[in-house]
Amino acid sequence: MTFYKCKFNGQGCNFLLHEWCTRLPPELKGHEYHQEHTLLLLPKAGHEFLWFYCSVCDDLCNGFAYSCVECDWKIDVWCAFTREKIKHKSHPNHLLSSHYGYNRSGEDGYCRMCLSGFIDNNEISFSCGQCGFHLHLGCALLLPETIRHRYDKHPLSLAYSPVENHEGDYFCEVCEEELNPNACFYHCHECVQSIHTTCAPLIPQSKPYLYGGLRVLWKRVKMGGIYKTEYHPHPLSFLIGTTSDGQCTKCGERFYNNYILKCSECKFVIHARCLT
Repeated sequence: MTFYKCKFNGQGCNFLLHEWCTRLPPELKGHEYHQEHTLLLLPKAGHEFLWFYCSVCDDLCNGFAYSCVECDWKIDVWCAFTREKIKHKSHPNHLLSSHYGYNRSGEDGYCRMCLSGFIDNNEISFSCGQCGFHLHLGCALLLPETIRHRYDKHPLSLAYSPVENHEGDYFCEVCEEELNPNACFYHCHECVQSIHTTCAPLIPQSKPYLYGGLRVLWKRVKMGGIYKTEYHPHPLSFLIGTTSDGQCTKCGERFYNNYILKCSECKFVIHARCLT
């Protein structure tokens, strides 16, 4: 993937940009999710720690964002340029439309690819209103149709339903746990082997967080930054917390795949949300 890197004075810094990101327009007018005001592109849209919550997906982000010039409304660049309509192999007869603030209640209010529900109505989905068919944003856009995996010498194809003439139960070749063939999975037709989409990670993801679908943790958050704050005398590193990090200094909860700020000089560690 083509990218640009800072080379100031022949040494540069850690500033990198994808070629696509260099072409982002400086402002957006009449955006479908915030039509009343103009949105300006900002390299830093958050508070002192530089992160913010996207007003569309409600995820934590710390990359570029479009921010309203008149109110405290921000959207990350991923959500800003999500396509309005897509054609998807899981629902080939109709186009799927992106929806934000959409009512997906009822027995059909779940993602047909991972078979799990939505956190709330503010979560973006691709939906067919005619059929009551819904997909998580991540499930719809982030799973490639064909992959290669070290557990199989052939390409594996993304399957959206049980494989024809398959005998017996389905088991994942990687984790050896049972696989639900009504959810999408990767399958080798030559070796008759199947793999969970979560066991073939081509993108960062966290299994315990997958109950709500393919939610790609950290896809819009750059980790490893060092921050100085008035709340603690030493510099703090922005990391993903694990159980080995113990408990939050402020709220007392244990860490498990949370964003944290951690001191390398003492035992101070705190949830990022506890400082916002």
